[in-house]
Amino acid sequence: MARLTIRLAQPRPKTIGIFRKGWYETPRNAVFLKFLAPIYRRASKEGKSALFFRLLFPLWFDRFPVVVQNRLDPGGRLRAQGREVQKKFLRKKFFWSGLFHGKNFRSEVYDNWPGLLTVASDRERRRAKYFQHAVRGDYLRGYEYRECIISREERAQTEKSGEELFLLQADWVLRGQLGLEIPPPSGRTEFTPRDVIVVEDDEPTTNPAVPEVIDPVVPEVIVISDDEDDEPTPEVIVISDDEDDNPTPEVIVVSNDEDDEPTEVIVISDNKGGEPTLDRTDPAAREVIVIEDDHDARAFLEPEENNAARASTTDPSQLKPMAYIGAVIASIFCQDCTLNKHTDHPLHRIDNWNGQFFTFSSLKAIGHYIQLGHPSGVSCSNPFLSDLVVLHVNGIHSVLVYFCDCSTALDRPIQLLRSRLFPATTIYPQTAATFELLKSFHLLSFMSKISAFEFYQTLVRLTDNTGVMEIPDRYRVFLRMIREWRHIKLLKRAARGHDAAGVAGTLPGECAVICPACPYPGINLPADWASASPDRQWLYSLFVGIDANFRLKRLKVSNEEHDPGLNHGFSYFVEETSFKNYLNRYGTLIADDVSTCSDHDAIKSASIRGGKGIDASGVGKTECARHDMKRPMSVGDLQKGERYVNMDYFFLSGLAYNPRLRIPPAFELTCPALLPIKPPAAVLPKRIVACYDIVCQWAKLLFNRVLVYPPNMLSAKDTRPDFTFLVPKFHLNAHQSECKVNFSLNFTPNVGRTDGEAPERGWASVNAIASSTKEMGPGSRRDTLDDHFGDYNWRKIITIETTFLTKAKEAIEKREEHQDAFRAFNGALPVDDTNHWLGMVRAWEKDRANVNPFAAKVEKISEAAVRLELAEEEASELRENLTTTIHDDVSPSRLIAQGLELEDHQ
Repeated sequence: MARLTIRLAQPRPKTIGIFRKGWYETPRNAVFLKFLAPIYRRASKEGKSALFFRLLFPLWFDRFPVVVQNRLDPGGRLRAQGREVQKKFLRKKFFWSGLFHGKNFRSEVYDNWPGLLTVASDRERRRAKYFQHAVRGDYLRGYEYRECIISREERAQTEKSGEELFLLQADWVLRGQLGLEIPPPSGRTEFTPRDVIVVEDDEPTTNPAVPEVIDPVVPEVIVISDDEDDEPTPEVIVISDDEDDNPTPEVIVVSNDEDDEPTEVIVISDNKGGEPTLDRTDPAAREVIVIEDDHDARAFLEPEENNAARASTTDPSQLKPMAYIGAVIASIFCQDCTLNKHTDHPLHRIDNWNGQFFTFSSLKAIGHYIQLGHPSGVSCSNPFLSDLVVLHVNGIHSVLVYFCDCSTALDRPIQLLRSRLFPATTIYPQTAATFELLKSFHLLSFMSKISAFEFYQTLVRLTDNTGVMEIPDRYRVFLRMIREWRHIKLLKRAARGHDAAGVAGTLPGECAVICPACPYPGINLPADWASASPDRQWLYSLFVGIDANFRLKRLKVSNEEHDPGLNHGFSYFVEETSFKNYLNRYGTLIADDVSTCSDHDAIKSASIRGGKGIDASGVGKTECARHDMKRPMSVGDLQKGERYVNMDYFFLSGLAYNPRLRIPPAFELTCPALLPIKPPAAVLPKRIVACYDIVCQWAKLLFNRVLVYPPNMLSAKDTRPDFTFLVPKFHLNAHQSECKVNFSLNFTPNVGRTDGEAPERGWASVNAIASSTKEMGPGSRRDTLDDHFGDYNWRKIITIETTFLTKAKEAIEKREEHQDAFRAFNGALPVDDTNHWLGMVRAWEKDRANVNPFAAKVEKISEAAVRLELAEEEASELRENLTTTIHDDVSPSRLIAQGLELEDHQ
C-alpha cells in the first residue's frame, strides 16, 4: 500500500491572514467562499444564521467531502473529526468574510437565498461552470466535477475538441516561452497534477513529488483510502501528540479528486500560541508574474464569467483574435465583443492574440472610433473623420474620432468639451486631454508639487516602458492645456460663468479665496463695530504679515509679450502693467535705507540684484498674520532685493482690498501712476497690527513715503487707522536690545499669542515648486503661483474649524496653568512694588512715549573702571597702613586680575 508522508512545519507557525487554529483556504474553495459571503451577510441580517449553516454543511461536503476508508475508520471517528474541523473553519471564515466581502451586494439578488443553498442548484452551477471553462480549453477537475456532474461521455467529447488549444497555452507558452517552472493556475490540472505546498523554515516551496519527513519528532500518520484496491488515495491526517514546549501543529491533507490529487490542506495548531504556517507568498508571486510581467502568460487569465459569444461556440478558430482588456478586471474577449464593450470606454488598452502570444494593440487598430456630437450609440449621418491624440491617466492614446458635421453641429472644440475632452487648440484640434487627467495633475501639483515634465514623462512610461514605441510628443501642448485649465477653474470657482459681465468684468482680487476670519467691514463685522469702545476694538483688529522670499526667483526666460499672464490681478498677484508703471515712476524717488539696527540681510539685499540671468530676484507679499492666508492683490515680484518701494506697494494694495468694494478694473488705466485701488478709509478696521522682520527700519518713514505716492488710504492722517508695528518672535532675537522691548509681541497688549511668523509657514509650502517656476515665463509663473496660493488658502478654510477648536481647547487649559502660576508668584511679592509696576506697564501701553518698564536699566561698568576703583582703595589703605603686602611689585587686586586672565586663556 502506497504511503504519503508530509514534512512537518516548524514550531510556532505563522498566521495565515487573520485566522488561526484549524483552517486552510485553498484557491478552489476560496472562489466558492466568496460567492457564499454575501448570502451569509443577508442571512445574518435576517437573523437566520443557523438556517444558513444548516443548509450549507450538506452542500459543502457534497463539494468538498472528507473521504475515509471504512476499514480504517469503522466507527467514523476520523470522518467526523474532519467534518468538525471544516465546520469550525466555516463558521470562523464566514464571520469574517461576511464583514469584508458581504458589505456591498444587491439585496434583491438574495431574496430567495435558501434556494441557492440546495445541493441540486449547486450541482447545476458546477455543471454550467465546467462547460463555460471547457470552451476555452480549461477542463476543470476534482471531486466538484465528478461523474454525477459531468458524465464520462460528455467530458471525453468536450475535451477532445479543445485539447490542441489548451496544449498550446499550457505547455508551449508557459514552459517554453517563459522558461519558468510555474504550476498552472487553479483548475487546469489536465496535464500537470496539482502541486503540494511544503513548508520548511517558513519558506514555501513547490514540489510535485512526495516530500520526506525531516522533523525529529514523527507524529502518528494515518493513511486513509476509500478505494477497494490496495492503492489508497493520498488523504492523510497527521496528528501531533507531543507535549513538549514546541508542539507541532496538525496537518490534514484532504483529497476531493478521483485522480488521487490532494486539493486541500488544513493546518490545526494545538498549542496556545500556535498559528498556521502555510505561506502563500509563492502563489501570490506566481500570479503577479503571470498577470503583470508577461504578455504571453495572460492567456491564463480567465474570469468566472464569459461573454456570450465565446460561450456559444467550442470552435477554437472562432476565438481569434483575442483581446486583453486593460480595465480593472483583466478579461479576454473576441474582437467583436471587445468593440461592443468599449463603446463608452474608448481609452482602455488592449493586447491582441496572434495565435502564439499577446502583442500590443489598440482599439483604433481593430476599428474602434469615437462619435462626437451625438448620444452614445448614435452614429452621425455626415461625420468628419479625424485622428486625435488623447492624454489620459493611463497613457497617451491615438484614437479615431468622428466629428459631427451636420447642419446643426457645434464647433469641434465644443464637441470635444461636451465629451469631457479638453482641446489643445480652438481651430482644428489634433490633441486633447481628458478632464480626469487634468484634474489628477492639478491636485497632484498641489499635494506632491510634481512638475508638468515629471507628470508627462510618467504618461510616456505608462504608454510604453520599453522605449521602443513611437509616441507623439505633446509635452508643450500639455503645458498649454494645464495652464488654461488652471485659469478656467479659477474663474469657475469665483462664479464668473454666472456673471452677466463674464470674464471681462472680473474685478481685481475677485477670484481670490479670502480669509473668513479677517475683519472685513460690511461683511463679517457688526453694524456698530466702528462705534465700539476702545477697549473692545481689539476684537476688530487686522493682523498682517509682510515678508519676501528669494527662493522664488525667475530666470530671464521669455517676456511679457510672448508669455502674458491670464490672471490680470484677479487673485493674489498684483496687476503687472500697473505695478511696472508704478515702479518706473517711484522707483528712483524712494531711496534705499541704511540700517540703524542689526546687519539685516533684507536691508543689505535691497540694492542687490538676483545675479546674472535673473529677471526677478524673489517674491514679496502681505498676508493674514493670524490665520496664515494670502491676501488678495498683495503679492508681486522683486527686482533688486527687498526694496521699500516694492514692499509698500504690496502692503497698500493688500490693505485696499475689500470684497464689498467694486472698483472697475479699468480704473488704473486712466492714470497709470496711481495705485490699483483708492478706497475710502471706512473699509479698513480702526486698528492694524503689522508684523515684519525689519519693521524697525521699514516703519520709521512709512508715513512719509505714503505721502510721496498717489493718494491712498494712509495719506490722510485724520482717517488713518491706528498702527502697531511688531517684529515676529523668531526674528526678534536678531535685533538690538531696544527693538526687543519696543517691537515685541510678548509685551504688546491685545495681540494674544500671535507669533507673526505666518509668512514663513506659507513660504515653506510653496518653496517646493521654486525649481519649476524659475524656468517659466513671467505670465505662466504668476498664474501657477496664484493657483498654489489659492489652494493653500482653500485648505486652510476647510480645516479652520478643527484648527480653531483644537487651539481653543489647548489655550483654555494652558490659561488656567499660567494664571495659577502667576497668582502664586504675584502673592509672594510686596503689594506696593507690584502696584507701582502695574501702573508703569499701563502707562506705557497707553502711550509708548512713556518709560518702557520692560527695558532693562542696568548700569554698565568697564574692567578699567573696576581696576581704577580697586587701585584707589588699595592706595588709601596703604596710606593708613591697613593693607597687607603680598608682593613687592604686584598689588592684591592686580594679582586677582592676572589670575582671572589666566583662567580665561586656559
